[in-house]
Amino acid sequence: MAVVAGVLLSGLGILDLVGALDPSEGASLSAVTTTAIAAPTTPTTTTVPITTTTSVATTTTAIIVGVGAIESFVEDYRAALDNDDVAFLFDWLHPGVIAGYGSDLCREWVAREIAALESYELTGPLVGPSSATISTESGTFEVDDLYSGPISFVYRGAAFEGQAQFAVQDGSIYWLGICR
Repeated sequence: MAVVAGVLLSGLGILDLVGALDPSEGASLSAVTTTAIAAPTTPTTTTVPITTTTSVATTTTAIIVGVGAIESFVEDYRAALDNDDVAFLFDWLHPGVIAGYGSDLCREWVAREIAALESYELTGPLVGPSSATISTESGTFEVDDLYSGPISFVYRGAAFEGQAQFAVQDGSIYWLGICR
């Protein structure tokens, strides 16, 4: 019944609207008011990508070089001696030694004497780290991570035993000597 009443009221409303638009009736268009009724809405879904931000924790790692790393360096040092690799031997001579004696003198000494060593090896355990003040012709320098150990080698056919020193500086291993 409510549906029938709604249809009748709608019909009368349409007739009134048509009559109001009829110029013979004397009505003007401006006298007509219309009301829009919104259509029912349906829910919508929207997919939005999720943006994630990942931050990586920054860690500071101190390079700690121990006896095992020094022993590995001695193996590389011996390989350089066996191959007459003067560039390697000079590059890994401690920078304080080079500064204390001069680059030219040290390079010549390495090429003339050090590269001539044969059968170089550690003959006992390394001791360290310790601190030391190293003296050169032009002054001294400090070494905080000094390791030393007994060595043997052959130089021009004669066998020698001695003590070798190795220093860690800025995470790199260097050997020490007296350039002459």
